[in-house]
Amino acid sequence: MDNQGMDIKNESFDYTLVQISATRLATAQLKEKRCANVVMLGVLNRALELFAEEAVEKAIRATIRKSADLNVQAYHFGKDTFAGISTA
Repeated sequence: MDNQGMDIKNESFDYTLVQISATRLATAQLKEKRCANVVMLGVLNRALELFAEEAVEKAIRATIRKSADLNVQAYHFGKDTFAGISTA
């Protein structure tokens, strides 16, 4: 994982760009590269706080029934990964 953040500024907004190697993380930690998109969902929701935790888990379980537990784990792994990244 690349823990480097890059600040991007213009007249209206300030951004911090953070690079996450989601496929590599999903493969290494969850043994399933297809969970990379759900890892990124966890990162995104941690950063932007778009959705309630329960709503995301419910949506994952409703849409990815066959591997719901693994994908919920991937979501939490993404959230935890972003919590450990310094954006300063």
